[in-house]
Amino acid sequence: MTARITNFQRFLQIIRDGNYPETCIEWWGGKNSHGYGLVTFSIRSGLEGRMYVHRLALELSLGRELRDDLCALHRCDNRICFNPDHLYEGTHSQNCQDSHDRERRPSRKGSRHPLAKLTEADVTEMIRMGSQGMLQREIGAVFGVNQQTVSKILRGDRWTHIDKSSRQSPSPAQPEAR
Repeated sequence: MTARITNFQRFLQIIRDGNYPETCIEWWGGKNSHGYGLVTFSIRSGLEGRMYVHRLALELSLGRELRDDLCALHRCDNRICFNPDHLYEGTHSQNCQDSHDRERRPSRKGSRHPLAKLTEADVTEMIRMGSQGMLQREIGAVFGVNQQTVSKILRGDRWTHIDKSSRQSPSPAQPEAR
């Protein structure tokens, strides 16, 4: 009768072999709520630890632990991949930037932001109204926002993803009452 091999033992065999395919090596065990592979191991009797599989794979292939302020980043964008050739170490900021650059995080700009009171169409209309000389406080009243919000939108400090060519600075001839 052959002994049953655990997920972790199978993982270690793949990593120790060092002969990685060009394709992703996907984790077949447990995952967290974000879809990243997790390995659970006993630290001592009654105490367990958990670790991301891709982080452990990178550490084993590098022959050292990653510092606590570093992450294991995926080149392949496959959360369950633990192929060390697809992984590299980087900071949390680099991980966020990489995620943004590859459009892995949903946009929270404009009306997609959960706290947005305006839509892109509202902002475009506010810009049009401002360019026609309407007072910022009047524009704010139409859309239910204050004058400072309208001013920041018209200057291009807020809703920066809206076409900047249609913006104009508030006219000095139109002082705003506070």
